[in-house]
Amino acid sequence: MVTIGINRGELVSRVREFLRGLSREEIKQLSREEFARAIGVDPLTIPSEYKWELARMMYHEFGLPYRKICELLAMSARDVAKAVKGEARAEKAVEETKAPKVDVEIQAKAIELVRSGEARNPNDLVLKLKIPLDIAEQLFNRVVENEGITTTLILDAVRELGDLVEEAKELKEALRGERSKLQDLIDEARKLVEELKELKKLGVEIAKLPEYLKHLQELRRKFEDLKKSFENTSNRTTQLENKYRRLDEKVEDLEKSLNSLRRDRKLLEMGLEYRFVSKEHKCAYMDDKGYCVRFAYTMPPEGLAPESIKAVVEEGKIYYYINVERNRLICALCPRYTPQAVIQQIRYSTRS
Repeated sequence: MVTIGINRGELVSRVREFLRGLSREEIKQLSREEFARAIGVDPLTIPSEYKWELARMMYHEFGLPYRKICELLAMSARDVAKAVKGEARAEKAVEETKAPKVDVEIQAKAIELVRSGEARNPNDLVLKLKIPLDIAEQLFNRVVENEGITTTLILDAVRELGDLVEEAKELKEALRGERSKLQDLIDEARKLVEELKELKKLGVEIAKLPEYLKHLQELRRKFEDLKKSFENTSNRTTQLENKYRRLDEKVEDLEKSLNSLRRDRKLLEMGLEYRFVSKEHKCAYMDDKGYCVRFAYTMPPEGLAPESIKAVVEEGKIYYYINVERNRLICALCPRYTPQAVIQQIRYSTRS
């Protein structure tokens, strides 16, 4: 197996040609050892800069999920994410200069759609928010980058779970059909047994029995065919069990990620606590009832309880304000947060 002496372009071309010859299902079942034998290079010996280019190609051209890329290239999820998003960061400054401004409400809806899994790519944002594709791509990439790798891992797990559910439905229908065939054969066998009993009672001559023996042989052949069918179904059941076992492992990884998110949320809430319980740290834009008066919305924000929204008529228009006291996480990254202590210092300096 080759470990040195191969350039980047040749390695990328070799991997691309290999993956093109596989179906989506074959790629899902591909192991790192099989991948290494096929391309003639041990992934553990591939330089990091080669791996990053391979990761980008496998993600953008073949749609491989992060977890599969990690497995095949022996990379961490963080490195795969950096590799895939590297080009976007390199062109970020240029894109921002020509990218149109996006309404805050559309940004908020895009974040909710990505978090809920309803938007799995920029096309979903175009369909649901009725915005141009270039703006959808900008929003989707920014949200995924800010949310971190966890969102992508969750979406991958959801997609795999959906595939397994469909396979389980197909297997259920197959088993239902086999049970129906078996019941038909049982009924036919019972009918034949009753006829043979009647023959015995009537004392029918032995010459007429071959016809029934032939019927018995045909029935036995049908039972043998049905037995083979059940064996094939059993094999499919074993394959499905193996897939569910792998899904359990993915769910376990997902639970670890969710636990990490819960921990981060708890730390975030601890930090925010001072903005609400300490008078000097309380934001100058929060009124005595807990509403933020700095930001107003022309439509009621989605995802909030009605009692957390206040409608106010100003200059003939209706504006909506959010009660941040009840929804503290909204204030976490607010660019306008201003403590009361700062306002007091400014006032004191002005008097002086």
